[in-house]
Amino acid sequence: MGYDRKQKLLEIEFQNGAVYQYEQVPPRVARSLAESPSAGRFFHQNIRKGYECSRVDLEKPAEAPESPQDPQEASETPGPRVIRQTSIVKASSGSAE
Repeated sequence: MGYDRKQKLLEIEFQNGAVYQYEQVPPRVARSLAESPSAGRFFHQNIRKGYECSRVDLEKPAEAPESPQDPQEASETPGPRVIRQTSIVKASSGSAE
């Protein structure tokens, strides 16, 4: 999500990678979206049908790697961005064999 206060332009990247810009969005609405515990619910209730929007077409890089091996390369490929990577570790059952 990005917001241009001067132009009152809200830009949202959805989970499927689509990017839309919403026009004439007041700063308080953009701030409320950013602070909302459920951004999806807030979006549907307060932004989706209340503001004019246009889809932003993102250009694909000339040579995007198909399956990056380096995490740095992965963050540079188009599409949804990884905010945080976590590992799940199973707790040991306590029995050592």
